[in-house]
Amino acid sequence: MIQSKKDLKMYINEDLKVFSFNKNRKLAFYAFLTKDISYYRIKFIKNLRKHEYILNVHPRRILSRIIYKRKKDRYARYFNWEVPANTCGAGLQLWHPNIVINDDARVGRNCILHGNNCIGRKSDGYPCIGDNFDLGFGSVVIGNIKIGNNVVVGANSLVNKSFTEDGITLVGSPAVILKK
Repeated sequence: MIQSKKDLKMYINEDLKVFSFNKNRKLAFYAFLTKDISYYRIKFIKNLRKHEYILNVHPRRILSRIIYKRKKDRYARYFNWEVPANTCGAGLQLWHPNIVINDDARVGRNCILHGNNCIGRKSDGYPCIGDNFDLGFGSVVIGNIKIGNNVVVGANSLVNKSFTEDGITLVGSPAVILKK
């Protein structure tokens, strides 16, 4: 969770490491002019993290909260992303459209979501996901479950029970361990 200006910078830097033009100003300017898809991803991530910062550090700044939430939501509409504040750790990577994360879900650092994903709750609870999580295209994580660190979920899989082991690959519907 972002608790200071230093944390905000660290989160944004971790999130934007995957973009090749993050440090190259010419490529960044080209992306801005052509409205490259990565341009919108970067804008979304920055506004998501700034919204989290305002919520956590300056909760009484209501106008700032509204501004950053609206900016975040405007860029999220391009991709049909629903990523609430304070659900994901640093290093979040969103690659394709249609990603939904429930408000109560907790996702660790370095999470990769490939698209058509849902991390949602059932009536009995919400998922808690560890660090270095990779969710394949079309996969769903739902229910009151816990998932360990360094877990890869294959495409079109349904994870509806806990897997607390580290370094495993899950596939199928419902998901089973393919390899450790």
